[in-house]
Amino acid sequence: MTASNKKNIFIILLAILSSSKTQSHTQKEVSNNTAKNWELSFGSTLIFLKDTDNQKIKNEEKIVIPTNAALFNINYLYSSKLSLFLFFNLPVEEQKFITNNQISSEKSSPSFGLGGLYKLWQKDLNKDSIFKLDMCLSPLAVINSAGWPKASFLYGSRLFLGKKEGVFMYLGFSRTYGFEGNMLWYGVGQSF
Repeated sequence: MTASNKKNIFIILLAILSSSKTQSHTQKEVSNNTAKNWELSFGSTLIFLKDTDNQKIKNEEKIVIPTNAALFNINYLYSSKLSLFLFFNLPVEEQKFITNNQISSEKSSPSFGLGGLYKLWQKDLNKDSIFKLDMCLSPLAVINSAGWPKASFLYGSRLFLGKKEGVFMYLGFSRTYGFEGNMLWYGVGQSF
C-alpha cells in the first residue's frame, strides 16, 4: 500500500467518523458551567524509534530522545467538539547505549507542545460515563543539548473513558514528524 493510498484511507475514515451522529453536550451547556472546562492529567509516554534514526538524531540534532517519559497534560474544553491541550514530557530515565562492549548513558531531552483535540466520536455508556475518540494535532518542541527547542509536529488519536464530571483515563497513539517516531501515551486525570 503506497503512502498516497494510506493518506486517502485516513481521510475517508476521518470523514466517516466526523459525520457520524454523536451524543454530546451543546456549546452553551459547556460554556455555562466553567467548573467542567478543564482537564488535568498525568501519565506516561513511550516513544519507539529505529536505532538508526535514534543515532542520526543524536549525532545531527544533538538531541537524545527519551524512550520513556512522564506526561503532564492540561486540556481546556473550548466547545463540545474542540479542546486545546498543553503537554510536557519529562524523561524519567537516561538513554543507555552499548558501544564497544561498554554501557554508556546520556541524559534524555524533555519535550512540550500546545495543540488541539477534536472529538470525532462519543458514546454515552450511561448517564455519567462516556467513551470517546479524539484526534490531536500539535507542534512539538524537543530541547537539544544546547538548550534550544527543535521543532517537530505530531498527530494522533486518543481513546477516552471516564465520567462526564470527574475521573477519566485515556490511551493515545501518535506519530511525530521531524524525528519520525511513534508514541504510545496513557494516563489518568480529573475534570474540574
